[in-house]
Amino acid sequence: MLLHHRAQNEAQKHRRGGEGEDPHRIPALTALVVAAGPAGAQDAFPDRAITLVVPYAAGGGTDVLARMIQPALSEELGVPIIIENASGGGTLVGTERVTRAGPDGYELLFTTSVVTLNTLAYRSPLYTMDDLVPVAPVSQQPYFLIMNREMPFDDIPGFVAYAQAHPAEINYVSLGQASPTELLAGRLQHALGIELTRVPYPGSGAAIPDLSSNRVQMQMTGASQNSASIPNMNILAVAGDERIALTPDVPTFAELGYPTMVGGTWFGVFAPAGTPEAVVTRLARAFAAVRSTMDQTLNDAGHYAIRMPDGFAAFIEADMSLWREDIQRMGIALE
Repeated sequence: MLLHHRAQNEAQKHRRGGEGEDPHRIPALTALVVAAGPAGAQDAFPDRAITLVVPYAAGGGTDVLARMIQPALSEELGVPIIIENASGGGTLVGTERVTRAGPDGYELLFTTSVVTLNTLAYRSPLYTMDDLVPVAPVSQQPYFLIMNREMPFDDIPGFVAYAQAHPAEINYVSLGQASPTELLAGRLQHALGIELTRVPYPGSGAAIPDLSSNRVQMQMTGASQNSASIPNMNILAVAGDERIALTPDVPTFAELGYPTMVGGTWFGVFAPAGTPEAVVTRLARAFAAVRSTMDQTLNDAGHYAIRMPDGFAAFIEADMSLWREDIQRMGIALE
């Protein structure tokens, strides 16, 4: 800012016919003013509304989470936060929109781990992770294995014994070939040495009546109050690093001898590639402050803080390597 001010004074002095001023200095001074501009703009960030693009329909879990933190984020940044739903194409519509947005921090992607799965599961992905800059994690949600109560078992050993004796007789809910529900169900079969039958559904809501009536028997689903409250279902295990407060009596798969069964969905924020580091840092600090302020509220809603000692980008890469193994083992290659 000081450089900017001095350059303006020098230019004004020349226009007034300043004694001894060299006319050849004007282009150089102009260049200094222009060069100072972007840094000043970054220092002032943000100075207008920021849009969070949610690549899911209004009312869904990701949309609800974005709206939960919207007021606190607006207060932290001092500008309005606008949420726009851009669903379609398995999140591709909203994601592509942000990859094409101006890299100034005013249009951000508020999404889930599906943002990485799309780059792994398609033969010719429409974007890569190089098109986006990780800004901040928001939460993670490990998955439950829920099972209909009419089945003749209520724990993982009983499930394994029954499934091995009745191969492919247990049906499970799948929400898409490259969805976490499908990939974790595939990992489950591999880890437990069992065979299940996939039944596709367009969304979790559509599957609930069939789960409750035992038309389909099980689902890998987010560890939330909603999934814990589905009628006529037992929770056999949680695919987390540790037990969660919502269901303290439910063991983790790791406790039961299946250490690879750790996974679920994480939620995070991304900016277009090329967004200035200073802007990304400002946004990251704001989201971290919101997470700290709302930690108990988010935990109560089943959205737990992400442990990432090496940073968000390193966490994403490690997570992608696990999903990559699942996708390759399952032979998934979408067109």
